[in-house]
Formats: sequence, structure tokens, C-alpha cells
Amino acid sequence: LTTGVISALGRQVEGAGGVTIRDMIQTDAAINPGNSGGPLLDSSGRLIGMNTMIFSRSGQSAGIGFAVPASTVARVVPQIIRTGRAEQVGMGINIDPTGRVERRLGIRGVVILGVKPDGPAARAGIRPIEPRGDEIALGDVIVAIDDKPVPDYAELYNLLDGKKPGEKVNVTVQRGRDKVTFPVDLALLDGT
Repeated sequence: LTTGVISALGRQVEGAGGVTIRDMIQTDAAINPGNSGGPLLDSSGRLIGMNTMIFSRSGQSAGIGFAVPASTVARVVPQIIRTGRAEQVGMGINIDPTGRVERRLGIRGVVILGVKPDGPAARAGIRPIEPRGDEIALGDVIVAIDDKPVPDYAELYNLLDGKKPGEKVNVTVQRGRDKVTFPVDLALLDGT
């Protein structure tokens, strides 16, 4: 057991795969090796977060600690108990989370590489890239979800995080020179 001060709420931290994790709790309480996943408690013993990572310039356990808020834990843990994994919703599209295509073409947004037949995106009319002979024609590029800008995969991931299957979002795509918005019913990703 250690003590510390919560110095910030709503922090953004880069997580695995370059995805920005939002709404983290920042603390100076020591998070030693093996403490990840342990509780962050307030002075009354109430759970306020789950210790997750530490940012340390020295490589030691001293530094700034980050915890996932209890509200996120309360949402995700029952999913893990029920299904063995955190549930994620999606649109039935294939994208490159590393953003190689977007960087190569200088595009802000998320290029749609493929659309699952009969998936939510296909039903909405969203188009993927398309082979044309020896070339590939750019399809739709997601640039906003519910009027919130989507400059990259991390932002797309975070905007969909916490949504439920069947929930409708308005997906704005860049299609050639035009921006087009489609209502899309989100579906539970099947893990493939």
C-alpha cells in the first residue's frame, strides 16, 4: 500500500498500438512492477481507478502514474467476465490502424480498405478502395463521427469506445471532393 496525490483527471496517454487512452487519472502514487491492475482508492477506501501504467524518465518506479477510471472498469469488467474479452462495436470496415496509407497519401482521416458484405457500413452505402487495373482508386475516407473530427485511427477508436451495438452514429466521409454523411448502426465486432 502506498499513498499519493491525484494531480489530474481526464488525461490522455498513448497506449499499445499508438491508440490514445482518454480520461485517465494521473497520480504520483508509486506504481511498482506488478501493481498494474491494482486498485486506486480514495481516502475512504472507495475504488476510483485501476492502476495501469507509469511514465518514468529514469526507467524506475518513480514517475507519474496513470489509472483507468472506475467507471470504465465497471463497464468493461462485466463484458470480460461474460465473454472473455472487452466488447467493441464497429461498422464492418477494414482499416489500417498504423495509418500507413494515410501518411503516404497525406490524408487526415481513416481510409476504408474494405467493407464487410452486409455489414453496417455496406448497408449505409460506404465505399472502400477499389482496384482498377494496375491502380487502386481511393474510396471513402472517414473524417468525422457525429460531427467530431476523425484525423486518425486513434480518434476513431476513442469515438466508438463506449458505444453499444445497435447505436446509430453519423459517419462523415470524404468522397472525392464531397463530404457525405451516412447514418450507421453499430454492430458488435466478432473478433475477426
